[in-house]
Amino acid sequence: MKLIANLLQQSGENAQLKSSHVHVKLSFFTSKLIIKKDIATNRLIYSYNQFGDMIAIIVFCAFAGTCMSKGDFTYAMFNIGIALAAATGCIIKEIKVAAIKQQVNALVEKHPEILTTKLQRLTPYSVSSR
Repeated sequence: MKLIANLLQQSGENAQLKSSHVHVKLSFFTSKLIIKKDIATNRLIYSYNQFGDMIAIIVFCAFAGTCMSKGDFTYAMFNIGIALAAATGCIIKEIKVAAIKQQVNALVEKHPEILTTKLQRLTPYSVSSR
C-alpha cells in the first residue's frame, strides 16, 4: 500500500497512508477516495464519498428557490450558478477518481506482489509456552 501512496504522491495527488489504507483527499468539502486491500478476495476496494458535494448543491438550489419566490432573480441565478459549478466539480472529481483507479490498476498489473499477503504460519516453535 505504501507503493500505491508513493505513486499517487509522485503524480501530484494528496495521498496519505493511514492504517494500511490509502486516503486521497480531493478538493471541495469532504470528498475523499479510500483505497483498501481486501484480504479475503485479494483485490483492492475503492470507497468514494460525495456527500458534502450533494448537500452543497441541494442547499444552493434551495437558496435559489427562496430567492425566486421573493422575486430576487439576481441572487437566484447566482445561487444556481454556484450549484452548477458544484455539479461540474463533482463530474471532474469522478473523472479524477477514474484516472486514479486506472493508475493504481496499472501499478498492480506491473507489480502483482502488492496484492499478495504474507501470512506467517504458526509452528510449535513460533509459539512461546509460559
